[in-house]
Amino acid sequence: MPCHAIISDEAIKDIFAFGNFKAYIQPHGNPCGAERCGATHSQSSKSIFIDWKEGEQSLLQHCCIHNVYCKMHDGTKKVIYHRITIHPNHRKNGLVKKLHYRSEKAYKELGFDTISLLAIKDGVIAWHRLGFAFDQIADEQRIFREFRQYYKDIKSGTGFEFKSLSEVQTHDFFDNQCSFTDWLAAKGIASISMSIRIKP
Repeated sequence: MPCHAIISDEAIKDIFAFGNFKAYIQPHGNPCGAERCGATHSQSSKSIFIDWKEGEQSLLQHCCIHNVYCKMHDGTKKVIYHRITIHPNHRKNGLVKKLHYRSEKAYKELGFDTISLLAIKDGVIAWHRLGFAFDQIADEQRIFREFRQYYKDIKSGTGFEFKSLSEVQTHDFFDNQCSFTDWLAAKGIASISMSIRIKP
């Protein structure tokens, strides 16, 4: 299957085009140094690199967003977020949340079944709060154990009443002494595999 048959460049750009934002597909030989299209014996895939801007200003911390769109051997379709790092100046206005909900709706309409990613640092909590589940139950249990210990040691929390990460509020992950993100980094937790099913 040719990679453009999985999803068109125009459909991808439309997802990122809202408000004053526009997406620019990086040409072949992009600065991230990977091919845009590829295939394996089990799936057809389209690997694409996107620069996302407001006017002339990039919204990204790194060179581009890297998404891979796959059609698996069983006919299901998956989106893989390999990299999406919003510049710190744009993180507090809900930009990732707006993009995620817009993307989820569009990908569902385009026939995709799941979105998956490797969450790093505070992305583990942020993506979980957006509905992404841990691919491995052991990862979820470990993160929750670490949060319980963080709450006890750093936030001097007594009477820990949370039953899951979904119950934790944003302010609970921060403290003047150390954020939960820094706590996880100190524990050597580099990345966690997560996914969300978007097709019933």
